[in-house]
Amino acid sequence: MILLGISCLVFAATFTNVNGATTMMPTGNGTHHHHESNEIEQFSFNYDGRSHMLLVVKGSQCYIWRLTDTQRQMVHTDDGLRQIEIQVIRDIDSSMYTTVPGDILSSSINQACGHKVTNYFLVH
Repeated sequence: MILLGISCLVFAATFTNVNGATTMMPTGNGTHHHHESNEIEQFSFNYDGRSHMLLVVKGSQCYIWRLTDTQRQMVHTDDGLRQIEIQVIRDIDSSMYTTVPGDILSSSINQACGHKVTNYFLVH
């Protein structure tokens, strides 16, 4: 009789676990997971020491920024360059630009902008 009672208790505990497992959210087969796409935006910052300009390359565009005397000193330190880069990223969408043909720019600017650049903008 005791053995039968223990068997019933084990069966009841197993039955409860099975019922608990069947109430869980289905996983694996039959479920569809939504994956978000990757978002990438890259800026490349190059300081041209000959013209004292900061060149910001984004895809096929090269933005040419004039630096103040203070910024020209800052650009030579990691902290200073980082501060300028942050300011440029903040300002890039609200700045005024003049489109300039690449063939009138110095070879050092063209080289620093890179061979993939097709549009050049002087930032005001």
